[in-house]
Amino acid sequence: LTLQEQRAIFAQHGEIAVALTMFMAEGAEPHSEAVQQVIDLHYRWICNFWTPDVTAYIALGQMYVDDERFKATYEGFGEGLAEFIRRGILHYAASKLS
Repeated sequence: LTLQEQRAIFAQHGEIAVALTMFMAEGAEPHSEAVQQVIDLHYRWICNFWTPDVTAYIALGQMYVDDERFKATYEGFGEGLAEFIRRGILHYAASKLS
């Protein structure tokens, strides 16, 4: 990837996190259609690096909560975001990847 493509990919991560933070702040449920659309963007974003199957994607969501480095990244956008994403990933994986 070019430097510009790399920057675009990493900027997209921030956009996804901000969108999920806004939905969380509005009280949306992780399984709601709007949140799931953003979780789909997250899955597609992850696919820039590797293509997780249902088990791996669920494990990634769990890692966002369990690994302090990942948790700190998401909690920097909004308190509780790591868990919100984990729950969104669980629903997405069960409904789209299984």
